[in-house]
Amino acid sequence: MRKFIDLTGKVFGRWTVLSKDGTKTPYGSYNWHCLCECGNTQIVDGSNLRRGKSTSCGCFANDLSSLRNKKHGKAGTRLHIIWHSMKRRCFDNSHKAYNHYGGRGISVCIEWQDDFSNFHDWAVANGYADNLTVDRIDNDGDYEPANCRWITMSEQSRNKRKSSKNTSGHRGIYFDKARGKWQVELGVKGKRIRVGRFNSLDEAVFARKQAEIAHIGYELPEYLR
Repeated sequence: MRKFIDLTGKVFGRWTVLSKDGTKTPYGSYNWHCLCECGNTQIVDGSNLRRGKSTSCGCFANDLSSLRNKKHGKAGTRLHIIWHSMKRRCFDNSHKAYNHYGGRGISVCIEWQDDFSNFHDWAVANGYADNLTVDRIDNDGDYEPANCRWITMSEQSRNKRKSSKNTSGHRGIYFDKARGKWQVELGVKGKRIRVGRFNSLDEAVFARKQAEIAHIGYELPEYLR
């Protein structure tokens, strides 16, 4: 049986632990009420505190980002947006996709979360291109160099759980032989939305992702597609 460790009063980065929340994560660790140096309070997974995966409410990374943006001049670029979105999914519990990332214990390595330049250099050295998206090799692992790669949108959205009529390898996309086009559908709250028909599979995959954003608010993680 795992021994209980009282974190009350301890400091982890910018966090000061105020009290135990009383709830547990799906992985068995306790959640804790924490106060950040900037004044924000938040419920934080105790294991993330002890392992250094959570060091602030996000203000530290934002402070560093603001400072480094002035130096690297890449704010607003596609790669910078990918980096920023990656961190929000993992650390911002108000983000619509947080429960599928940070809420599951998915984090961003310290090397990347505190310095966009490190992420940028890794991306360029590992084949980044504007038609590729970042993908975690182990879907339960963190965003870190050893667990990430750049792949096409088609590859990222590929899903093994496809219906009997699916011929694309992607959820919600199948080839309509009668019309000679790729049919795209999306299920939302028990309703089927017909997104449209497209000439190529890549166009269909892109349309599916755009439909997810429009109707759900964010792109579905691979394990939910």
